[in-house]
Amino acid sequence: MSVGAVEETMAIFAARGGEFHGEVIDQRSHALQCAELAQAAGAADPLVAAALLHDIGHLVAARDQGRRGDLAVDDDHHESVGARWVAPRFGRSTAQAIALHVVAKRYQCTIDPAYAASLSPASVQTLRAQGGLLDVDAISRFEHHPGCSDARALRTWDEAAKDPDPEEHDLVALHIFDERETEMPNIGMIKLKDAETGEYIWVDTSSSSVRKNYIFHWQNARKEMETLLKKTGTDFVSINTREDYVKSLVALFKKREHKL
Repeated sequence: MSVGAVEETMAIFAARGGEFHGEVIDQRSHALQCAELAQAAGAADPLVAAALLHDIGHLVAARDQGRRGDLAVDDDHHESVGARWVAPRFGRSTAQAIALHVVAKRYQCTIDPAYAASLSPASVQTLRAQGGLLDVDAISRFEHHPGCSDARALRTWDEAAKDPDPEEHDLVALHIFDERETEMPNIGMIKLKDAETGEYIWVDTSSSSVRKNYIFHWQNARKEMETLLKKTGTDFVSINTREDYVKSLVALFKKREHKL
């Protein structure tokens, strides 16, 4: 995940997050509530991200194709649109849960009439457009899919995340770093692994241009992060692991006194 992907996501929510799509709360509030429920349940980070972004396909489809008309007929296939958008930005694991959350809804409605009866009016309408209940073969295929469990959990949070009067929450960003992250040591040729792609590359750390380039990119990434947080009005503090973090936190809290 890159800072660019986060900025792009925030731009989409800024532009279209106020849309309701038939529900009693807007897409921004629904996404935040869903992610909060996932986090409270102890879900892994990729699944929390899926909870936050599970309906971004609605916003991407509306941006590219226009708003839907009749929710019971006009299916925007937001799960597949969203999964394709999320995969290159936030990873396959997050995308898979998003891709399966609609079939998880159909599955849960098929095996549990009480769950079907608990759907919001908008969810009842979209269920028809999404294909309705599953047949026996589809039930079996879904139950044997490796992403079944995560998708069912996501769909549970999805339906619960529609509270028009939630408790208000505040957001603070803490950037914790070690000085050794800020520059590359001169230790000759080293083999590095890209954590996202799994690819290996050789880097000549004895090259001054390589080391300068590393410092430039580290500082630039930090500036991008700070700019993004300022744009969204999020208070933040950077804490060096070799410094007294108490002083930094006290300074942050004093800065925030007027907000509390």
